[in-house]
Amino acid sequence: MPLRLTTSSRSTSVGVEICDAGLRIAEVEPGRPLRVSRLETAPWDLSETVRDPYPTFAIAPILSNAFDANQRKKLTVHVALPSRFTVIRQLTLPAVGEKELQSAIELQIQHNIHLPFDEAAYDYVLCDPPEDEADSVSVLLVAADKSRVNDVIQGFRSVGIRPKTIDIHALALYRLIRRFRPDLPQTFLLLETSEDTVDLHVFHDGLLYLTRQVPVALAPTSDVPAFDYVSQFDVEIERTLNFFMYTLNQREAGFERVFVTLPRDVDASEHLQALEERIGMPCEVLPLAEMIRRNCEIGPEAHRMPDLADYAAAIGLALRGV
Repeated sequence: MPLRLTTSSRSTSVGVEICDAGLRIAEVEPGRPLRVSRLETAPWDLSETVRDPYPTFAIAPILSNAFDANQRKKLTVHVALPSRFTVIRQLTLPAVGEKELQSAIELQIQHNIHLPFDEAAYDYVLCDPPEDEADSVSVLLVAADKSRVNDVIQGFRSVGIRPKTIDIHALALYRLIRRFRPDLPQTFLLLETSEDTVDLHVFHDGLLYLTRQVPVALAPTSDVPAFDYVSQFDVEIERTLNFFMYTLNQREAGFERVFVTLPRDVDASEHLQALEERIGMPCEVLPLAEMIRRNCEIGPEAHRMPDLADYAAAIGLALRGV
């Protein structure tokens, strides 16, 4: 069910997340509390998903139907790509100036980094170098499939909208969580669970260092005991933490907590208790829908939306502009 509240005179920021369901759209206005004036999913054209489950090449007609033609040029729009279109790498390079650093990164992308797409669009942010390489400079590189990025930009521009930023799902979700949970620890693992997969995101000092998806479900069932599920889950968590601490040389970054998001109507308390015992770290469920309800003005329709948590990343995108 789409949500549409009457637009006030305050400026509106729009978040558009590209996902398997289509385009999740959130319009947010500044204030205390934040006002979410629109939540809606514009679905993919099913005739196009036969060729590609994410038919970004056919995004323009969806945008044309989703946004009023008279308002498009005035919109401040932030877009998020699915995590599967992006790759995150930490690079440690000799300490050089900004121009030389860009050239060095370009060289790494062309010759030394394996990427699962032919051409890359990329951005980077400086991060702390490993302790044993203090004279170097480290960056977190986010590379995306350039053909997908071009599809998105051209699709928006063809309907008269210029996206202000292009982000990725995990960072958009983190922005919402950070806004409403300012007490986040310095280093933590965020697990996004679904019925049959889990995305593991490692955050340190406010930066996303690592994200990966594994086909393991953390969901209750009468047929499989909790420990059988968690034993698989534990292995993937250990691999992720070891990669961050040892491969990325972040041995001093101690993990303080595991945060978990769950599919709607799922009670995984038994599983999480078993997981805490195995990994020796507190596990806390993040109730995304309740976070939105408590901190935003969303109207009675949104309070009843069973899929409200699915809009967390789209709202997080819109927060870039408020």
